Amino acid sequence: MNMLLNLVSRRFRWSSVLLAVFLLWGLSRITVSQESKISYNELYEETVKWSQEMYERTFVWWIPEELLEAYYAGHPFATEAWIEEVDKAVSPYTVIAVSDGKSGPFTRRAKFKTKVDIKANIKIKDSHGTRYLPISEDEISSNTKSFLASWKPVLEEAYGQWGENTHFILFPGKDKNGHRIVDPKKDGSFSVELGKKEFRWRLPLGSLVPPKICPTCGEKLNGAYKFCPWDGAKLPETKEEENI
Repeated sequence: MNMLLNLVSRRFRWSSVLLAVFLLWGLSRITVSQESKISYNELYEETVKWSQEMYERTFVWWIPEELLEAYYAGHPFATEAWIEEVDKAVSPYTVIAVSDGKSGPFTRRAKFKTKVDIKANIKIKDSHGTRYLPISEDEISSNTKSFLASWKPVLEEAYGQWGENTHFILFPGKDKNGHRIVDPKKDGSFSVELGKKEFRWRLPLGSLVPPKICPTCGEKLNGAYKFCPWDGAKLPETKEEENI
């Protein structure tokens, strides 16, 4: 792993940081700095969606900036300058990673849709039902393109042909009023529509809001829950919910 990081770091200014992020993303068990108040493992699980029908498999990964922040928190190489660079590269966009392939019963090599095919059939939908199309390549900053390009070698190493054929599709990050199109800390929903398939997230993401305590049984629960799943008691609202 160190050899891979050193090799790619000579090609990309930030790559040792970025590749470390994706190496962690590719593992099922990840240890995050105890200084982070956000569970990286839980956030990872909440942002990934899979769909499988017979021999067709689709991977959709929503990558909010909070996912990067959860990793960087407390890490020795994550200086403020690094975090600022990452924020500049990611925050203007809603970033979706997609790999869509189909194999047969007698072959292990899947046939994947190209980035052009995916972009022609993908949209995102916000909580109000407003749909957004992907941003054209010439509207994406060169820093962001470099940031995403530096992830590819590790995706390929971690996921094989699926990583090799994962494409990053970028959408606007803010609406016409300057608000985030998808805020993972606020009530609502968010969907990725890919052809006839829909991948939907309920918001907020539980790993990004404080846990709740059931007033009846005292159970510690996911912060996104409205009611206790054990006794049906209504749970107290968070400050974020009270301000909606």
